[in-house]
Amino acid sequence: MKSPKLLVLFLVLALTLPATGITAQEDITLTMWTWKVFHLPGLEAIGEKFTEETGIKTEFEFYGPDADYRSRIQTASQAGDMPDIVAYWSNGQWEMAANGLLVELTDVVDEEWASIFMPGTFDKTSVWTQIAYDNCQANAECLTPNLEVGQVFSVPMLGGSATFIFANRTMLEEAGLDPSVVPADTEELLDQMTTVYEATGKGITYGGQFQDLLRGWVVNPLAITACGPAHYSNVLNGVDGYSFTDECVANAFKFVGDITERDLWMPGTLQLLIDEADVAFAQGQAAFLVGGSYTLGFLIAQGMNPDDIVVYAQPALPDAIQKPMNLAPFALIDVMVTKDSDHPEEAIEFLHFMTQPEQMALFAQITGDFPATTLPADPEVVGELMAGLAKAYENAGDSLLASPEWAQVITLTETWGVIDAIVNKQITGEDTLENLLQAADEAVRYDRSLREG
Repeated sequence: MKSPKLLVLFLVLALTLPATGITAQEDITLTMWTWKVFHLPGLEAIGEKFTEETGIKTEFEFYGPDADYRSRIQTASQAGDMPDIVAYWSNGQWEMAANGLLVELTDVVDEEWASIFMPGTFDKTSVWTQIAYDNCQANAECLTPNLEVGQVFSVPMLGGSATFIFANRTMLEEAGLDPSVVPADTEELLDQMTTVYEATGKGITYGGQFQDLLRGWVVNPLAITACGPAHYSNVLNGVDGYSFTDECVANAFKFVGDITERDLWMPGTLQLLIDEADVAFAQGQAAFLVGGSYTLGFLIAQGMNPDDIVVYAQPALPDAIQKPMNLAPFALIDVMVTKDSDHPEEAIEFLHFMTQPEQMALFAQITGDFPATTLPADPEVVGELMAGLAKAYENAGDSLLASPEWAQVITLTETWGVIDAIVNKQITGEDTLENLLQAADEAVRYDRSLREG
C-alpha cells in the first residue's frame, strides 16, 4: 500500500501534468540508467517483481565506463532525453537538482521510507543539510546556491564503507582454521594470517599505490576505537598534552609494522592499484585483502567463487574502547527521477519498491554489492557474505567512527602526507616506529602554529 504522502504526490502530479489521456499500467515502461554492468541482473530481478505487482514494465541500460556515463548524462540532459530514473554517485545529484533536472522528493520520502536506510546514508547524503547549505552560501563559487535546507531529490541505493578484511576460505581451511571464527582483535588476526602464510605462502595485500589508503582504512579506525575520537582528534590537531607516542595511537601504527615483521605483505603490494590488489586476491595470489563493502561485488565480477570468500570488519586493537569495531556506513550510489520522465509518479513508486529490504536483499545476493537499506545480519535471509557485511553495521548509530569529535579534525593536507609516509615506512621498514611518531608530532605542531598564525 502506498504511503499517504505518496498518494498526495501522485494526485498533485496527475493534476499538474499535461492531459494526455489515461494510460494503463501495463502500457507503461520505465527506463533506468546505470554505469555498473554487474548491477543489471539484480536490477532486472527487482524489475520483474515490480512488473508482477504493478503491471509496469522496466528496462535497464548500461553505459560505461565512468567518464562515458557522465558524458552520456550531460548530453541527454541538454537534449531533454534523460531516462525516467538515473543511478548516480551519492552527493553528485545536487548540481543536477540545482539545474532543475530532477523531480523533488522532499514531501514524498516520509519518515517510514527514510527509516529503512542505514544511519549515515539518506540523512547525510540525500538530504540537503544545514552544513551543506552554510558551506555553499559561504562559497562564491558554489554551484547549488538555490537549494534549501531539507530538500530531497534522491534516495540511496548502495551504501557501505572501507575497513573490511577479506579472506580466502580454501586457504583458511588448508591451514586448519575454521572460516566461521572471526578474529576478536588485531592479535588474533595476525595469528590467523601467520598460520595461513605458513601453510600456503600467501599473505595480505591492498592498493598500496594509494598512500592514504592504509591510514584511512586501517590505522585511523584502529586509533579512533582504541583512544576514543576526541583523544585521537587532539593528537592529529597538535593539542598540547597529546602525542602520536600515546600508547593507543602508537599501537594502531604498530599493527602495520607487525604485519611487516611477520613478512605477511604480498610481494609488490606497494605498486598495486586498488583494482589490481583486488584481482590479485581473486586470483589466489594473496590469502587476505584490505577492502570495503564495495569490494565484494568486484571480486565476484572478477570470477571469484563467492563460496571461497570470507569477510568481516577490521578487528580492533586488544584494549580498544569499542570492540568489536562498529563501522559507520555512507551512501555510495543514489537513485533519482528525472524531469524528462513521462511517468514520474510510477518512477517514484519503483524507487520506493526497489529500496525496500526484501528487494535490496535480492539485489545484494545476486550482485554481491551492498545496499544502503538496512539488512538483517541473518545468513538465511541475505546469504552468508551479506550477513558478514551487515553485522558490521548493526550498531552503526553508535559507531565511534561517525562521532562529532572525529569530524572536527582540522589537520592540513601536508600533515596527512607526513602521516601517510609513516604508515608506508612501517611497511618498508625504513625507520623505527619511535622516530616516525616523533616526526608526526613535529608535523602537527607545525601545522597548529600555521593555523594560529
